Amino acid sequence: MSDIDNKYIKVTENIYTTPATRLEFRSDLRPAHTSMMTCIALPRELVFIDCGMNKKFAAQFREDMETHFGRKTSYLILDHMHDDHYMAMDVFKDVEVIAPEIGVKSFEVDLKSPDEDYEQMLEDTAKLYSDDEDIAKTIKDAELFVPTKLVKEKLTIGPEGNEILIELVGGHSKDSMYVYFEKDEVLCAGDNIVTCYAQYVFDTKIIDTYKHWESMSIKHVIAGHGSVVKTEYIEKVRKYFEELLIKLKELKNKNLSAEEVAAHPDLPVYFASKEDFWEEGRKEHTGWINYITKYWYEKYC
Repeated sequence: MSDIDNKYIKVTENIYTTPATRLEFRSDLRPAHTSMMTCIALPRELVFIDCGMNKKFAAQFREDMETHFGRKTSYLILDHMHDDHYMAMDVFKDVEVIAPEIGVKSFEVDLKSPDEDYEQMLEDTAKLYSDDEDIAKTIKDAELFVPTKLVKEKLTIGPEGNEILIELVGGHSKDSMYVYFEKDEVLCAGDNIVTCYAQYVFDTKIIDTYKHWESMSIKHVIAGHGSVVKTEYIEKVRKYFEELLIKLKELKNKNLSAEEVAAHPDLPVYFASKEDFWEEGRKEHTGWINYITKYWYEKYC
């Protein structure tokens, strides 16, 4: 096994990813700490998906991939504009950065005229990651900029036979996109698929997206946070949310409060809740399953 294979996760001959935030965390990964970074090697160039929140780590990953494949980087794709996916973006300021148009609009406003809410968000984020010196430094010294290539609905990049599809689907956020490399049958699902805690999705239409993914030729799914899984994981997520929505609609007829519904014994148990690295939600939340259950009940039932 090569040194690269020890450092990162080899998905295919052309794709590497990592759920780590620092190389020294390799034996004790913190999958919910920051987003996964992925590199897709095309015949003449490299494409990266997300850059996380650790500039030092992102720079090392890029350098290692360029050395390993002997190719330069052409693109960074940000699958949605949440800070744990873009904070180290200045590592890629010399390449074209692709991002969802709907998310970039508000991001650009925040950069040009940061208000108190935006400044408070940065301060709160820094506190959240205060236990990680490199991430805290990245947030403090972040050199953020507006992405250069915007996706309104879908975009395809790469040469014939090595196309990368980028498509806006919503779900986790209004600007959430997925990235699909058909040649290697690999889906980068963004935060609409995570493995270390339940999917934090706000639109029931995401069920249709899961169905669409199940119809595609996919062998490997790279989660927004957590690990690499097989296509069967999508089916498990989809079935859970389908069952959840059915139960919530049934309980609506009983005129229960959202709090009563969230604690109801008839609700389905999230299938992955006993897996390694499971976290119901980050420390600042009471539990993401609980939150999404109440949100779906109040909005869609």
